[in-house]
Amino acid sequence: MRFRIMILFLIFQCFMGAYAQENSLERRTPMQKNEVQIESPLDYSLGVLREDPIRGEIKYDPKPEVITIDKKSGKLWFRWVGMDGKTKQILFQRADAINVVVLAKAQKSGNSEYVFSYVVENLNTSGQELSGFLIQCLCNSVQPKEITNFHTGFMGNTLPDFSEGKWIRFAVLDSSKTSIGPGQNVNFIINSTSPPGLVRTRVHGGNLRLMGIGEEMPTELADLLPGYKDWPYGYTIGPVDELAAMSLTDHLAYLKSRVSKFQELGWISSEVAPWYQENLEPNSLILVFQRLQSDLKSEKITTEVYALIDALRSK
Repeated sequence: MRFRIMILFLIFQCFMGAYAQENSLERRTPMQKNEVQIESPLDYSLGVLREDPIRGEIKYDPKPEVITIDKKSGKLWFRWVGMDGKTKQILFQRADAINVVVLAKAQKSGNSEYVFSYVVENLNTSGQELSGFLIQCLCNSVQPKEITNFHTGFMGNTLPDFSEGKWIRFAVLDSSKTSIGPGQNVNFIINSTSPPGLVRTRVHGGNLRLMGIGEEMPTELADLLPGYKDWPYGYTIGPVDELAAMSLTDHLAYLKSRVSKFQELGWISSEVAPWYQENLEPNSLILVFQRLQSDLKSEKITTEVYALIDALRSK
């Protein structure tokens, strides 16, 4: 009899565990990556060695190729034959051999500014150190907090990838002093008078520097450099001017239209997403505020959704 009770208890526990897993909040979605192929060029031009007054251009075969050193860390050799007939090579490291999750919070301070804090986690599955974090700010006024051994600045808005809004970049200055390897994380803070909204974010890993050797690489190899295409990308919360000027009704509509996106990002569970979709209305806002803290505590929503909805209290 006791054995049967134990079996029934275990079956009940398994059922409840499966139910909890189905209804609990999924993990935040890691940063996404573009499909960037960096392979040896199949077609290339011969290099010009010199001009001969009789024979014209004397050419040579540069034999450009890309050689994988370590796939997990994204390290490659860009190799070719130089004008002197000797092998030349430049070490290149991809920026996307990294898996990252960003956790964000936003809280209004006593001086009416919002303090945005970010925990950037370099996951154990990464093959390289985190070397940079970027956050899009759709506002006029924003101030990043300086961090020791990080360069903090704004990306040029003439760059197509960073033309919308202001992009703040935190980049490691010296990896020998600051190392954010797999399984580690780092905190960043920005301040703004603008409330939180949905913004983009990007990261990069490894060493972005190319060590020159006194000779330009063949054009076909240089054309393989991805620029910013291999920087992983995703979404987080950040300051958005537009929301400060919105009416309560429009602000609620902004959030309602993004509930499915929040669910896709792992910020809200499938259990409560329909409820918020239905109740993000002016006449239901008190009910929303009443359950917001409990849903955060039970991990049915994340700090991102909490901050986005909590900002409505200022309306």
